[in-house]
Amino acid sequence: MRNLFFLFIILLISCNLKSQEKSNLSKENISYSEKDEETGWTRVNLHKPNKWGFIDKDSVIVIPFEYNFVNPFENGLAYVKNNGKEFFITKQNLKLHGDFEA
Repeated sequence: MRNLFFLFIILLISCNLKSQEKSNLSKENISYSEKDEETGWTRVNLHKPNKWGFIDKDSVIVIPFEYNFVNPFENGLAYVKNNGKEFFITKQNLKLHGDFEA
């Protein structure tokens, strides 16, 4: 019985965290949004803080809002800028640093 109660509390906390993850996505806080053709996600710029990320069709954050700029995905990669650095990320938000030629 004690384990069941503990599991119930964990589920309540996780549901609350998920709703908080979506709470910054009010229309007033979004300054730009555009559907990404490759993933079907939406590329979003939040007004406060001025950060970019991606959400899915249910408004769940799939790429956190931690970038100064994000391009749409192309061939599995998105070009990003963050804190003066430029690099690519994958759809799993893996950061690829290095020298890239166009």
